[in-house]
Amino acid sequence: MRILLPTLLLAAFATSPFAQDPVEDQQPEFELATSSDWDQLLEIYKAAHGGAERYDGVDYLSFDWTVFNVDPETGEEVPSNTRKVQMRFRDDPDRELVRALRIDETVQVLLDGESRDVELVTLLTETELTVHRKLGEGEYQELTNSQDLLKSQEVDGKALFAQLDLLLFLDSRDLRGQYRGMMKRDGEQYIAVEASFRPGRAVPEPSRLYFDTSTALIERVDIFDPKTKRRTGTTRLEGYKDHDGVKFPERFVAFDREMEKLGGWQVANFEINPETPEEVFLKP
Repeated sequence: MRILLPTLLLAAFATSPFAQDPVEDQQPEFELATSSDWDQLLEIYKAAHGGAERYDGVDYLSFDWTVFNVDPETGEEVPSNTRKVQMRFRDDPDRELVRALRIDETVQVLLDGESRDVELVTLLTETELTVHRKLGEGEYQELTNSQDLLKSQEVDGKALFAQLDLLLFLDSRDLRGQYRGMMKRDGEQYIAVEASFRPGRAVPEPSRLYFDTSTALIERVDIFDPKTKRRTGTTRLEGYKDHDGVKFPERFVAFDREMEKLGGWQVANFEINPETPEEVFLKP
């Protein structure tokens, strides 16, 4: 269970007034010959996920999601509660995404001066957020006055949307990519791409994606201040597992600008396109 406090992981998505100097960009060791560099890399990336048909065929996701923070004194990872996440994706031929998210969880909240366990259902789309408290079997109360809770759920949900876009919807109309060639970070050689979200998305831009040169999977995402273009945080993607072709990491680990570990997400029981009734995403 978790106490409703801001998630340390968000630091990897937020800008910082103490942003460090930009990491030196090495000159690419090669350049693809045409302006379709990004399209060619996408083809390779989709092939690493079982091919374009499998990659483009993701409509539903289901997984258990655990946020962990890092104890500043011991360096140990401290997990919070585990949340059940269900997501639905729809897209037109132009890959314009329409998302719906449901999170089921048990949290500790203060009610009448006492800490109590409460079951919550959060529903989030592009335009609407609602949070519901379970009162009994089939009985729910929509929470409208808990602004801190609503904001926390919205930020968490949009952070999920952003990470999944970068992994599974790189060719959607919500993203644009620019091929940057080969770059070295922390002694490792990567293929680098600048990625930015469409206006209106609550995610700083640009991000830089680093693709492993042997697997073509994304292993690192650097976040930059949109004004200074200086790096403010990094997320590492670890423990990729194969799900009938599509690869998905078990861990997202967030670091600050000094590469001190802040926390992250742990993913378990990951399923692609499970049977999911449409009413799952309707208000209870």
